[in-house]
Amino acid sequence: MLLSFTLAALPVIVPASVCSSSACPQADTMPQAVYQDGEKDSSEGSPTNPLFGDETKTLVRLTTSDRLHLAANYYPPRSRTKRAPAVILVHDAGKNRRSLLPLAQYLNKKGLATLVLDLRGHGESATEKLDWAKLDERGQTTQWAFAVRDLTAAAKFLRSQKGVHTANLTVIGMGAGSNLALRHALDDENVRATVLLNPPATALGFKLGPALTELGGLPCLIVSPKEGKAANCKLRDQCHEENDGLEYVELQNLKSKAKDMLDDKRLNNGVFTWLKDRILTKK
Repeated sequence: MLLSFTLAALPVIVPASVCSSSACPQADTMPQAVYQDGEKDSSEGSPTNPLFGDETKTLVRLTTSDRLHLAANYYPPRSRTKRAPAVILVHDAGKNRRSLLPLAQYLNKKGLATLVLDLRGHGESATEKLDWAKLDERGQTTQWAFAVRDLTAAAKFLRSQKGVHTANLTVIGMGAGSNLALRHALDDENVRATVLLNPPATALGFKLGPALTELGGLPCLIVSPKEGKAANCKLRDQCHEENDGLEYVELQNLKSKAKDMLDDKRLNNGVFTWLKDRILTKK
């Protein structure tokens, strides 16, 4: 069972224009536009990060229960008349949030509030003290286990945002990020659905099968690349059998290979179409 962690309160924003190195000791690990925990800069003329272009305007910083600062992009709800479901997108081990930005933006355009973060030690969340690329196998396994705290911080951030439906959360995981998505879903009663993109059977100390079986009815979509179809079909059937025939895991099979699946034109629409019938309020 996962432990529950109490997160620190989110401090107020410190504009980049007045943020000195002494006032913002983490500034050297963040992009040009410096945002304090859980806040975003809505001012005009925000600096442009060469990695993301004008995506710096959506940058936020999260703080975990163990006081790590994580870079993320937040796309708020577009509707002003009703609360929107929220989505957390979790990248694969050794990758970063950039690969999931197109999916986050697509889902946001469809009416969802989306947050995609760099996990601890990854991307712009990496620091001199914690850099995934510099960890040995044991260190990576340990930090991946601690990364459940990163999702807890992300969920807390979303619950604090205006216009977000606080009890309607979906977690989408890519690769090994699928295991973190499942772990969070098992521990957060606000999760209504999970989406797993090419989930590995085992990764960094987590086993997919037992966690997926433990969902016990929570809707789950597995998106398989061409080479993963057979294994995921078997996994789905096993989960249903171990839950007395309850069918809660669905599959979408892509024609692309694993290395190309995030560029597959069917992916974004397929994920949203599946989510639409499960998390969007019917009129």
